[in-house]
Amino acid sequence: MNIRHAVINIGSNSVKLLAPNGSILGYRNTIVCQLAKGRKNGYLLLEAMDGAYDAVMTLYREALTYKPDGILIYATEAVRAAANKSYLLNKIKGSTGIDTDVIDGATEAFCSYLGALGAFPDLDCTVDIGGASTEIVRVENGSPDKKSYLVGTLQLVDLFGQDFDNHLDSARYIFRDMPSRAEKKVVGTSGTFASLAVVAGNMKKFSAEAVHGFVITKSLLYDLTDQLSKLSPQQINKAFPAIDTKRANVLKPGLAIVNAVMEKSLTHSVTVSSADGLTGYLVYKKLC
Repeated sequence: MNIRHAVINIGSNSVKLLAPNGSILGYRNTIVCQLAKGRKNGYLLLEAMDGAYDAVMTLYREALTYKPDGILIYATEAVRAAANKSYLLNKIKGSTGIDTDVIDGATEAFCSYLGALGAFPDLDCTVDIGGASTEIVRVENGSPDKKSYLVGTLQLVDLFGQDFDNHLDSARYIFRDMPSRAEKKVVGTSGTFASLAVVAGNMKKFSAEAVHGFVITKSLLYDLTDQLSKLSPQQINKAFPAIDTKRANVLKPGLAIVNAVMEKSLTHSVTVSSADGLTGYLVYKKLC
């Protein structure tokens, strides 16, 4: 895959950059700004949007240093569901000249699938856990079935704090109608899966290359659940410094979502992919 463009994703929990650097995975950077935190009645907090804008501009300036053929910006659930999204979108357009593409849930799921498919052509299920939604693609008779579920890590923290049992009960309820089936290969493309790989591998620092391809078996998932569900975000950060405090804050709800999804899958493992929705968005736009 030849990455020539840069792309910035405005997610519910973080803003991410993918830029061309000559490698297959590309250069990647993430700023956790928690755009969806504290949203009420369909409105994002003004300070949260200002934080997301600052993150976009930081990554936009960084992207320019890689001399891409062009820069694209797209946004997902937190922005698409916000009644006051125009504040953020107009601010970004005014500073960069770029129109942010606000994609729907099915397209978001499809982009995650396309990104992972290039790295793992034998996959038949992808899971992308965000701050406000979870996107799942299951391949049925050779065709990707794309679904977006309104459960995310920040949402669960806002509802239940750090109560893992409530996280898990809520996630199980959301996925209650998802059919159980035996996939050949399940691939996880989000920060939750990367963080679990960091913990399981006792990695001293995070890198996209180190977590890419890491396999989390169900047995390992149960061990991680037993270990992490009892810890506070501060304790997680202290035990695993590669996971910063903001990422640690959403790890337990992310872990609950992974458990709920894997209960519906009869496969024995999930493979972590650093080739994700950003990669897939470029493929979707036919730019790589």
